[in-house]
Amino acid sequence: LGSAKKYRPEYECPIIAYRAFNDNQGEDNASVDSPGAGADIGATPETRLRRGDHIILNAASTFYSTFKDSSDFVVLRRVSGDGDGDSFEREKAATAGCILLGLVALVSTSTLPLLEAVMVALAAMVFFHITTMDAIVKAVKLRTVLTIVGAFGLGKAIGQEGVANIL
Repeated sequence: LGSAKKYRPEYECPIIAYRAFNDNQGEDNASVDSPGAGADIGATPETRLRRGDHIILNAASTFYSTFKDSSDFVVLRRVSGDGDGDSFEREKAATAGCILLGLVALVSTSTLPLLEAVMVALAAMVFFHITTMDAIVKAVKLRTVLTIVGAFGLGKAIGQEGVANIL
């Protein structure tokens, strides 16, 4: 196996752990922990990566932000060990928590309606560099928006036609 650079030069990092995908998973006689007859145990330099294989890469700190939206990985997790990044993330989490508390306070005291308070909170998240406008737009799924819009339309139609009184 050696280095991921051999398979994908843009990764530029060594593979430190490998587990082959189990084609027989879910069958009664197959177990995830005990490979069947003829299965390769462990990895050798001649091992070829296949779709579904699990790998752990020793990558640079920028790897996660670069490849988190890549279709090359189904799951990509960052394992942090450096204290500087952790403290920055904790600071962002604390700021986001304060913004959330502010949102709840604004809505519960009827200072702002919910929609306006959410917009203020989103603006604060962008202002304090907790997130980006692109990430906010990406987080809102079109299907969810269309479902909400459809529910409003259906509710209005039910109210106008008198179906609500019958129900």
